[in-house]
Amino acid sequence: MVAKIPKEAQAETPKGAEAFVRFYFDQLNAAFREGDPGLVEGLTTQECIVCNAMLEGVKDVRAKQQRYDSDLITVKSASVMDFVSSNRRVLVQAKQNPVRVLDAKGGIVETAPKGSGSYVVSLEHEGHWRVTRLQEAK
Repeated sequence: MVAKIPKEAQAETPKGAEAFVRFYFDQLNAAFREGDPGLVEGLTTQECIVCNAMLEGVKDVRAKQQRYDSDLITVKSASVMDFVSSNRRVLVQAKQNPVRVLDAKGGIVETAPKGSGSYVVSLEHEGHWRVTRLQEAK
């Protein structure tokens, strides 16, 4: 199953790639808020180690009947670095928000710390965009 990707994030263009990356992070935020891994399934490849770790994090939140009370990640900017058939990468400037993890009754279990960083998101387009790699920019 693949989440419903907005039209602007479907185009196999630099702007489409940027829109897809923003959409992916929006879906990841929603997945943690709702404890629903289905919101990000199909948006990444099996080769994306970081993506799979985040998906497992969503599944763990769900299994524990927890949820995040707000968005974990705010994308400040997303801009194409490379856009050739063999290499499509988007540079993302993001901040990690201090998010409370709540239990089923709304009690605070823990608080994720705030932070910021730059990330390189590698993509492929086979019918739709998918993240193939997510790494910290150095």
